[in-house]
Amino acid sequence: MVTNWLRRAALYLGLLSAGLVGVSCISRITVAQGCINCSTSTVTLSLTSPSTVTEDGPQNLFYVFRRTGDVTNPLTVNFTVGGAATVGSDYVQRGATTFGATTGSITFRAGSEVVILPIDPSSDTVRDGNETVALTLTTGTGYTLGTTGAVSGTILDNDVAPGTVVRASIPKNSDDSTRYEISNDSAFAALKSDGSVVTWGYPDSGGDSRSVSSSLTSGVTQIFSTFSAFAALKSDGSVVTWGDSEDGGDSSSVSSSLTSGVTQIFSNDSAFAALKSDGSVVTWGDSEDGGDSSSVSSSLTSGVTQIFSTGGAFAALKSDGSVVTWGYSDYGGNSSSVSSRLTSGVTQIFSTGGAFAALKSDGSVVTWVPNWGGGDSSSVSSRLSSGVTQIFSTFSAFAALKSDGSVVTWGYSRGGGDSSSVSSRLSSGVVSFADPYNDNRLVPVTSMPRGL
Repeated sequence: MVTNWLRRAALYLGLLSAGLVGVSCISRITVAQGCINCSTSTVTLSLTSPSTVTEDGPQNLFYVFRRTGDVTNPLTVNFTVGGAATVGSDYVQRGATTFGATTGSITFRAGSEVVILPIDPSSDTVRDGNETVALTLTTGTGYTLGTTGAVSGTILDNDVAPGTVVRASIPKNSDDSTRYEISNDSAFAALKSDGSVVTWGYPDSGGDSRSVSSSLTSGVTQIFSTFSAFAALKSDGSVVTWGDSEDGGDSSSVSSSLTSGVTQIFSNDSAFAALKSDGSVVTWGDSEDGGDSSSVSSSLTSGVTQIFSTGGAFAALKSDGSVVTWGYSDYGGNSSSVSSRLTSGVTQIFSTGGAFAALKSDGSVVTWVPNWGGGDSSSVSSRLSSGVTQIFSTFSAFAALKSDGSVVTWGYSRGGGDSSSVSSRLSSGVVSFADPYNDNRLVPVTSMPRGL
């Protein structure tokens, strides 16, 4: 059958060359189920760490779709949706082309190797136990399957008696650690079981909340802070702010954008960034430190899945694996020197007090702002080109854990950037770091069951 088809094709092409038939364009010739001059990609699916998150907690599940081979053109990839969790009631997704109860699809941009699909757990009032979200690649046009089994993440049930606080770890961006949030320097804000807030401490830093007291009597679910201001997220997705106006206590300039739809708030020393359910970002506070994001506003209207911070800048990770930065240049707000490496493939971002480090799906690391704090990794760049699985930080240095159990460090030497004195002990066998944000425990070899 194929031989006869080829004969007919050869006859047709002969007639075409003789001018006896006409056609506007021949892009490819299909042979059976394959094609001539037609390239395909291999698509894989994985899940970043953590693979277990709390219902309506601060962390999302991030499913990473990666293609190798031909990446020239856009490509739509299909998958099935399974697991006990239900889209809409147990979680929402951001960035899929389609996403239903049983099937979905994502689309790679032309030239893009990675698409990140965030699954954001939702809170409900039903004690339904822990539930899974399982995605499985399925066949389609223009690609082959590199991952054939289901990739599953778990959503931990948090349904308890009304008025009970569900405690989940959330990385802080204080002076001695990394990521996401900052703590107030001189005031407290206490959240009560009825959703009201009580404040005390230095008045100008948020200890005095009388100006917004009527908005803090009920409905508050979380409280966030800069050094001298607070932002309260309410159950209706609105935000209430108070404290030092220059450090984010005054959000009047963006108040119309904070009346609904906010799902999480991030902060640095003196600015806030609110992530909304549509993937857009709203910022306020000190303009130099990221309160003014107008220079990148067109890139923050959709697609943002997570926001990270240094002391004076923000970095937004988008669903296509690209990164958008803004804020004080010397704190990571200007990533133009590495912009070509941040257009796709980034799966996680880490920070010190003044620099960012982006981990890519191929295990490489990108850093910027070489002034201080680990932004300059040129001395160890050859060791950061592949194999990195996780990054840890102090206020001024980074440490990368590789898949072979080795560790690579850079940044301020007295802050941990110089590990030369123990380098022989860090060449293999490392499995984790001291980490206040994750409950990592090593199962001793002696406790393993016999026969394993």
